[in-house]
Amino acid sequence: IPLTTPATPAGYAFAIWGLIYAWCLIFAVWQALPARRGDARVEEARGPAALLFAANAAWSFYVQLAAIDAVSVAIIVAGVAGGLAAMARLKRFAPPLASAGTWLLKAPLGLTAGWVSVAAFANVAAVAAANGLVPVQLGEAGMAVALAGAAGLLVAAVTRGLRTGLAYPAAAVWGLAAIALANHGQAFRGMVEIAAWAAAGLVALAAVLPQ
Repeated sequence: IPLTTPATPAGYAFAIWGLIYAWCLIFAVWQALPARRGDARVEEARGPAALLFAANAAWSFYVQLAAIDAVSVAIIVAGVAGGLAAMARLKRFAPPLASAGTWLLKAPLGLTAGWVSVAAFANVAAVAAANGLVPVQLGEAGMAVALAGAAGLLVAAVTRGLRTGLAYPAAAVWGLAAIALANHGQAFRGMVEIAAWAAAGLVALAAVLPQ
């Protein structure tokens, strides 16, 4: 099964997992501290966060043992749902940007959810290419344009609607920019690069405009 399509980010982008794992480990320790018992923010986010992290772990094992296929897409979509549910539950809490509630709870969840929000679309592209499901009228490049645009619209809407903070859109911008760079200079992929940059710009705009 081809793992690389025009919707796949450049290889360097996957280094974000190092930051995600480290930050989420800090979050895991912090939320387990006795001082966090009864913390309404932690209680609200714990269930969806568990789904997000479990889906990420399950996806990693599954694609190593099986393949990137419809099951892997379902797993990553479940992870996205968990991440967005956590963001939605935290919406009613508005801690200062420098607070522990932001940097030790909202930010690591947002970073993970933002990355997998883009990765889900890359998975869809890989599965479609592997199973001959790419529409002839679009081709792989055309599908990548559509998926990059859809990813940008989704993340921008979530960023505004759920008031996610900066980590969620930042991770998505990282992924979309990496898709653009992966297609730079590639024959017949100029529109993919443009679409990915446009999507990244839309997400960045959604993040910085005042609510």
